[in-house]
Amino acid sequence: MTGVKPVPSRFTKAPDTATGVFTPTAITFPAAADAALDLSSAPAASGNPAPSRATGTPVWAQPVPDAHGRYAGPVRLNVHVLGHSAALAAGVTGVLLTVAPAGPGAGPVRVGVDYSRFAQAYGGNFGSRLRLVRLPACVLDTPREAACRQATPLAATNDATAKTVSAPVTLGAPGVGAATTTTAAPMVLAATSDPGQEGGSAGSYAATTLKPSGSWTAGGSTGSLRYDYPVSMPPAASSLVPRLALSYDSAGVDGQTASTQAQASWVGDGWSTPDSFVEQSFVSCSDKPEGSASPVSTSDMCYNGPILTLSLNGSSSALVWDAGKSVWRPQTENGEVVTHVTGAGNGSGTYNTDYWTVTDRSGTVFQFGRNQLPGWVAGKPTTNSVNSEPVYSAHAGDPCYNAAGFSASVCTMAYRWNLDYVTDAHGNAMAYYYQKDTNYYGQDNGARMTAYVRDSHLDHIDYGFTDPNAYGTPPDRVSFSTGPRCVSGTCTPLNATTKANWPDVPFDLICAQGSTCTSQAPSFFSTVRLTSVTAQQYSTATATYQAVDSYALAQSMPPTGDGTSPTLWLDSVTHTGSGVSPGGPAAPITLPPVVFGKVQLANRVDNVTDGLPAFYRYRIASVTTETGSVISPTYQLVNACTAPVTIAPAANTSSCYPVSWTPPGYTAPFLDWFNRYVVSKVTATDPTGGAPATATSYVFKDHGAAWHYDDNELVQPKYRTYGQFRGYSDVITLTGDGANDPQAKFETVYYRGMSRDNNTTAVTLTDSAGGQHDDTDQLSGNVLETTAYLGNGGPVDHSTVTSYWVSAPTATRSRSGLPALTANWVAPAETYTRQAVTTGGTTTWRYTETDTTYDGTVTDTNVGLPVRTYTHTVPAGAPYDLCTTTTYTANPAVHRR
Repeated sequence: MTGVKPVPSRFTKAPDTATGVFTPTAITFPAAADAALDLSSAPAASGNPAPSRATGTPVWAQPVPDAHGRYAGPVRLNVHVLGHSAALAAGVTGVLLTVAPAGPGAGPVRVGVDYSRFAQAYGGNFGSRLRLVRLPACVLDTPREAACRQATPLAATNDATAKTVSAPVTLGAPGVGAATTTTAAPMVLAATSDPGQEGGSAGSYAATTLKPSGSWTAGGSTGSLRYDYPVSMPPAASSLVPRLALSYDSAGVDGQTASTQAQASWVGDGWSTPDSFVEQSFVSCSDKPEGSASPVSTSDMCYNGPILTLSLNGSSSALVWDAGKSVWRPQTENGEVVTHVTGAGNGSGTYNTDYWTVTDRSGTVFQFGRNQLPGWVAGKPTTNSVNSEPVYSAHAGDPCYNAAGFSASVCTMAYRWNLDYVTDAHGNAMAYYYQKDTNYYGQDNGARMTAYVRDSHLDHIDYGFTDPNAYGTPPDRVSFSTGPRCVSGTCTPLNATTKANWPDVPFDLICAQGSTCTSQAPSFFSTVRLTSVTAQQYSTATATYQAVDSYALAQSMPPTGDGTSPTLWLDSVTHTGSGVSPGGPAAPITLPPVVFGKVQLANRVDNVTDGLPAFYRYRIASVTTETGSVISPTYQLVNACTAPVTIAPAANTSSCYPVSWTPPGYTAPFLDWFNRYVVSKVTATDPTGGAPATATSYVFKDHGAAWHYDDNELVQPKYRTYGQFRGYSDVITLTGDGANDPQAKFETVYYRGMSRDNNTTAVTLTDSAGGQHDDTDQLSGNVLETTAYLGNGGPVDHSTVTSYWVSAPTATRSRSGLPALTANWVAPAETYTRQAVTTGGTTTWRYTETDTTYDGTVTDTNVGLPVRTYTHTVPAGAPYDLCTTTTYTANPAVHRR
């Protein structure tokens, strides 16, 4: 179906009933049937008439009384339900039906469909994505005609408790309205799914895995639980070795909202592998690309300006394009040289056949989307490192604009260039290879079915060789094995019979080549999970790669209990050593698994009146290590919100934050509120060895959380609000349980970058010595002051205050409706330390200071490097002072400093 435009809808909340194991329910779509509905029992006076069910169908109807409680509509209706094959032929994933008056009377009637028997038909929260639309009558005769699939949305209500979707229509008189439709002829209605391009009650499949919450990482001020499971690399033939770990961050789960990618990663919820990439963000052509409307409103992607993000070695930064200087710079400056290489002819099939290089100051070069590595010839493998999709250019000057019109202004553009080749200054190299998954959708309002890359994942990494010998036999390799994103029942192949066993895969959005796709927008999702990581070395004796270390992942899909679909959870990781020794193979050694317990917490501030699910997601509740010790975090809402939330977003300091999105059928964005948890305590126990428990507690002092305005362009202008988490300003860490051992106390005060937020007033922070500091945006997450105490309740032992240097911009790009995006250096400029000295019961203070000066000339090759350091007492005393001056000799050939 095409042409869907939003009108008001609402949701009704499902009850929260979690059980231990997810079990798919039986799925039955209605068969073709005809039935009559009798509405004659509708009261003439005020009252709410009960719905009447069309026997043998999932369709029901309910009279809608007027303001005086009278109903003047038809008392009998004829209902015709088409079989599911006919519905699919018309691009309808749910139910296709007609309803017509069978007697006199004209008035509004609420028509609904009970979807309880097919709520889990396609996975991916299918039931909650259903809405009711009207289709042209010709869809019954020529269902594959694009004009006959033009859908008119209705003011739908999705009741997750009763599992029904319904909307008011007016029957019994000719004519067509907008949200409420009037007719005397049979009306064609459809209960069909929505990909969630404007968000979904449990997440969206129109979003890639790039999340705005990636910018939330702001040091210890966030209070999140972070846990890394290292993946060891055996000694290699070179010093350039991939750094691998399975990394967990509870903040990533808190960041799961209505507008972010609905699925967990291929490891499990909250987990990530070290993915590095450059991503370009586009916007739906139904919005306002580059701030002004597209000449044609479609659900395709449109170019939205040079909005790119660099993710490298666990850190993310926006890339700033300075048109005047013709340079790209990372927003968080670190001396990296970023180059956009075009016209490479690298076989990627994208506009400009482009790729990216990033060179750091050690001379290491990271290449993204190279695809054909140095030495490539026909017949050699490519890295499959470029993810692409059709992108329209809505305005003159855009990359693929064509004066012939909108439909001609399209080309295949990369939305993600994955890291695929790394070289260091010594000539060592690594190569990354990927698997890509292709899907199809109805491009240009269904005019043609077009391929795009819906997902990609690492296949293997080769290392231990020198450039340009990627196509030789690398001595070292890390392989990533995957399995189906299904953990119980019959999994393969994924088809109409097995789809219920894939609960977080939106099967209705899968479209194969040669099919007529039901979706007119690209959607992004995975059908695989990571099952093992294996470090290998090449054996010349056997001419094969042999395992050295392997890590097996066990996963499950626990039910949520709130009506939303389960998603992937990592239960354990098991490490096995291959037993290879100088004397030959030996028996493998398998360690006990590291097991991850879970606790279920509501992401949404649960408000029964808004009809949205609590959106339960699991967090790590315990980690049982290989030696048997148990690590247990405790989660807390420091300043919990109560529903309904009435806080003004700009004044919010609570533990919840607003997310603006448009539910299917709404005409305007809806403000939804989500919880932000902190870890208040981590306990480590030794159940097997009997060692005493240790505890670390975290106290977030009563200054409240900081929520910055969404100045990230990944958030569309119409959805921007105060939803960017900047952490807590004052965090106390207590080590020890206070009962069996004394507690050590440390306090950390943070910058949060709240000065001039959304053009408001300046924010000044005051340290313990009375010094004042501007809480400028670039300093968010940096430490202002650390203080150590002589035990909990004791006096201050020492403290250090840090002031920072923020450089002038090295690159600047103006943005519509937002402050200019700038790239800046940030580095400590002054550290001021005081140390308590107690003699004879009298305490005095010893002060020291270190001042650092940096090369601040933004055009200089040494910009950002320290050129002078002065360490001295306060007041300065020549015998104790130390001044260091540093000069640099550059090697421009390899960008080394």
